[in-house]
Amino acid sequence: METSKLLIFAYIFPPTATTGVHRTTKIVKYLPKFGWEPTVITSAAPTYRKIDYSLLDDIPENTDIHRVYAIESDNLKQALHKFIRIFRIPEALYAMMSWRIDSFFRKRNFPDHHAPWAKRASEFSHRIISKKKFDAIYTTSWPYSTHMAGLETHEKTNIPWIADFRDPWLGNSNYKRNPKSKLGQLEADTERKIVEKANIILAPTETMIRDFQSRYSNIPQQKFRLVRNGYDPSNIPKSTVPDHSDTLLIGYVGAFYRERTPKIMLEAIQILRRQGYSPKDIKLIFVGNMGGTEKLIDELELNEFCTVKGQHPLNECYQLISPCQVLWLPNDDKDRIAVPGKTYEYLAMNRWILGSLDEKSECGRILAAAGEGISIVSHNDAYETATAISGLIQKHRNRTLQFKRKEFYEEQFSRENQTKILANILSEHLTAI
Repeated sequence: METSKLLIFAYIFPPTATTGVHRTTKIVKYLPKFGWEPTVITSAAPTYRKIDYSLLDDIPENTDIHRVYAIESDNLKQALHKFIRIFRIPEALYAMMSWRIDSFFRKRNFPDHHAPWAKRASEFSHRIISKKKFDAIYTTSWPYSTHMAGLETHEKTNIPWIADFRDPWLGNSNYKRNPKSKLGQLEADTERKIVEKANIILAPTETMIRDFQSRYSNIPQQKFRLVRNGYDPSNIPKSTVPDHSDTLLIGYVGAFYRERTPKIMLEAIQILRRQGYSPKDIKLIFVGNMGGTEKLIDELELNEFCTVKGQHPLNECYQLISPCQVLWLPNDDKDRIAVPGKTYEYLAMNRWILGSLDEKSECGRILAAAGEGISIVSHNDAYETATAISGLIQKHRNRTLQFKRKEFYEEQFSRENQTKILANILSEHLTAI
């Protein structure tokens, strides 16, 4: 079989360990199996501080990776902050200089503060393209500026372009602008240009696909294609047995940030404590970037009920929660459009899942169809959460906390299978043009 070549623009790429890295990492891992050779252009100095070198283990050794450097506002501010701490310069000076940096980059930072990198990445890509023939270009966001690199490269080379929206842009509840503002109109115009110019638009949920199709009803609907996130068996412990003690262990893997906090869950534990439950009855295990979670646990005096294990490589995360009989899946997405990546790993773990989310959301529908062992409660109702947990404690005590997943979920949501779907979309499109 002749190998096709794909040029990938991905600002977030190993060893950077932040949201979204796993989708691209697994695509690069499995694409060669389906006849596609990836070449990656990524950042030489990403502004995200979390690093996990074990992520590089998934990247095939012969993968051609180009790390492009660009001066970004966050790079400068991080360097400035280190300088000020070393030389004990007043924080007021840092604030003034930080404001000047933001002011200088303001016009250069559309659609986001990684735009300088996107510009450099596009310029750099022409050197690679002059030496190697590529069959397609693939860009993935966040950051949205990555698609600008794809747009510029596509327009100059006419190489087919696939734009992957890992998260929605205009439909993102955490990133909404006033659509009537100048910036809101500019973002809408830019997304439309990306959608019109790209040959294929990818999204990881059916809801996002329908959102695109509704917003761009004049564009052929087959342009919008679904490639879900998923789980990789290599990240899931091969043989794990839940803890058989009398304590119900509830595990969580992920990060807390902005509006996603464990506040409702912790308030539910407070309610259970008032009802007479103790740490011998229930314990929470948090694994990941916890933000201010430990401070919140202290404030609510729930240290005996909680264990915070911090950030670990992905496969270690699921090993750490393998004793848990229940896995907690919060999703406060207002537009019911997102499916947290951990959903698929939780399903593969074959544990009871407590979902704090809208049962009518896509995530809720996926869980409802997954088989036995699912409880869904409102994401903002501590009393409903406490009632559900109380019921799970009783089930655990009675040894009736049983769960069974439908077998097809294993194959359907594997990262390998989802990459195969992507490879088929790429090959199908190349055949059509």
